[in-house]
Amino acid sequence: MSPKKVKTPKPQPGDEPTETTSVPTQPPGETPAPIIGDVDVHMDAGESVPSGTNPEDEIARLRAEITHLTTERDMARLLASSMQERLADVKEALNEQKERVAELKDDNSRYRRKYNEAEANAKSWREKAEAAEDRYNTLDEDFSNLEEDFNRYQADNPERRERSPPRTTESEQFERDACALYEEDETDHRTNV
Repeated sequence: MSPKKVKTPKPQPGDEPTETTSVPTQPPGETPAPIIGDVDVHMDAGESVPSGTNPEDEIARLRAEITHLTTERDMARLLASSMQERLADVKEALNEQKERVAELKDDNSRYRRKYNEAEANAKSWREKAEAAEDRYNTLDEDFSNLEEDFNRYQADNPERRERSPPRTTESEQFERDACALYEEDETDHRTNV
């Protein structure tokens, strides 16, 4: 806007002289711009628009930045959601492993009990076998002593000797079977020892 020249009335005698001044005119509705130094500053100008930039470019730049930040936020949410799902999967797998470990411990306890029972049974059978072997040795020794006593008695008392009945085929077979059975027991006994 160019300032209009306004003429003042001519000075009258006795009046102080005045100079022609320029008064800027402005359209109604605008705030007058105070002059600070040599730069005009509009009172209604926003601070967000730096001088020398196009407001539309600034709006486009801000929109692009908002879009970028929104995208980053959405990606961060997706990543957090994915991590939560992965964490849930890991927790579920950990719980399954804990259950499996508990099952294995139970199985181990059962097998350990069975092993201890089998070991106790084996020990019991070993003790019984040792007792049976001791009993067999005792009886064998007693039989040998009785046989010696009987032979001495017969030697000392020939008149009291029993007459042996006539030998038959059946009695001979019985003696052979008895001897074979005795020898078989002796062989088994030596093998076990």
